[in-house]
Amino acid sequence: MSGAPTTSAPDPAASAASVPDPAASGSDPDAARERERKARKASSDEAPPGLTVLMVLFFGWETLSDDNAVWMRILAALLLIAGVTELVRIVRRRRARR
Repeated sequence: MSGAPTTSAPDPAASAASVPDPAASGSDPDAARERERKARKASSDEAPPGLTVLMVLFFGWETLSDDNAVWMRILAALLLIAGVTELVRIVRRRRARR
């Protein structure tokens, strides 16, 4: 065996050269950013709001029930507000797409 060290790491210059540059290919950089943004979009953006509706119903019920401690009713009311806010965001997002 020779005394030369062997490297298993890929050459960074070679991997950078293999990635196409959208600006160099003449394509619109805004279009490239838009494609990247759509690729990174969370899957929750497309999810049905069923779980959020159930959360709103449950925490609304817990807020209005008299059997719970005051601190638990306050916490349920805060979570209810968060759920309603999320439902409003979902409705606005769906209307904006139409």
